[in-house]
Amino acid sequence: MSNSEVQDDPITAFDDVAREEREPAGHLIGQFDYLNASGRPEAAAVRSLVDRWLTDYPASHRPEIIRRLRSRDDVLHRSSLFELMLHALLLQQGFTIIEIEPVLPNGKAPDFLVEAPDGKRFYLEATLASGMDNVAAGGDRRMREALQAIDDVQSPDFFLHLHTRGTPTRPVAVARLRRAVQRFVDGLDYDQAITNDKVPVFQHEEHGAKFTIQPVPKNLRRASGRAVGGRMLPGGIIHPEVAIKSAVEGKAGRYGDVDLPLVIAVNALEEFAQISDAIDALFGTSSVVVREGEEPRPIRNADGAWRGPSGPVYTRASAVLFVERLSAWSVGQRSLRLIVNPWARNPIGDIPLGVEVREVIDSRLQTRAGRSLREIFELPEGWPE
Repeated sequence: MSNSEVQDDPITAFDDVAREEREPAGHLIGQFDYLNASGRPEAAAVRSLVDRWLTDYPASHRPEIIRRLRSRDDVLHRSSLFELMLHALLLQQGFTIIEIEPVLPNGKAPDFLVEAPDGKRFYLEATLASGMDNVAAGGDRRMREALQAIDDVQSPDFFLHLHTRGTPTRPVAVARLRRAVQRFVDGLDYDQAITNDKVPVFQHEEHGAKFTIQPVPKNLRRASGRAVGGRMLPGGIIHPEVAIKSAVEGKAGRYGDVDLPLVIAVNALEEFAQISDAIDALFGTSSVVVREGEEPRPIRNADGAWRGPSGPVYTRASAVLFVERLSAWSVGQRSLRLIVNPWARNPIGDIPLGVEVREVIDSRLQTRAGRSLREIFELPEGWPE
């Protein structure tokens, strides 16, 4: 074979295997493992985008980021995917990556040293805001094991509508739980269920977690597919801004007195996190002051990552680049927002990332429109479908 006939191996994070599985991901499979194995056309589109990003990643650093992308630890997988997306975004917008993981005087290394088209340089550090410590992560794993046990039940005639409350403090006896649910399902009468609103309900409590299952007759009997047809999350008060604030403070204080602007990219993973939570996390939570004889007045409490009781804090952070629940699958539905720190030691200025910008002008937080990730990466509408 001549040299002209020799072709380099394709750059990919994924295995060259036959893919026939079309079902949604189970509760226990890792995000990369599912993406790697899925035969869904949408999965093929996602794999293609990830590999496209990898092609432009420096060859000397590529093996390490592929190793992390392939991790069965979803946190490691999502953090590496976030970094890869940011790298691709910067190149797409005409920025130059001067160095990956430049070592600073204190020995720490942010993810990227970046040069903007106008020559301005800054550091970019990516982080996840999950709001989940090791204890919570353990409880989440135990809950997912229980959910998978229920989902493994053979239920050809009924969807199982699941409501959970609490988190198991110890491992659930999943084999026993699965057998109990299977006996319950096997005892249901389909004909009676479709003519009678009073269908039996299954309940199980174990180690602080309660599972309630309401069976719903399928339109077509003996239909294949997963048992759990829907899940109702427990009620409660959530505070996504707390995890975002913690993530920003952790990175803003990590690198010492940096000589360039520091941009912290935050991927907020909590289910209901949104841009308003990021604003609360940085500038302070919202309240309303009510005084007798006066109109209610909105204020911001001095409890933000950038503004504390004594004034500006963590001024090493020049800006936050925020996105919520970014995954390989959701790139087409997400937008980044650059939130500028008005008290930064090293102001970031106007960097042409092409994304929405939130900036304090004349003492008011103003919004400048930008493009979505789908538009920036030139993905078709509805991608990856």
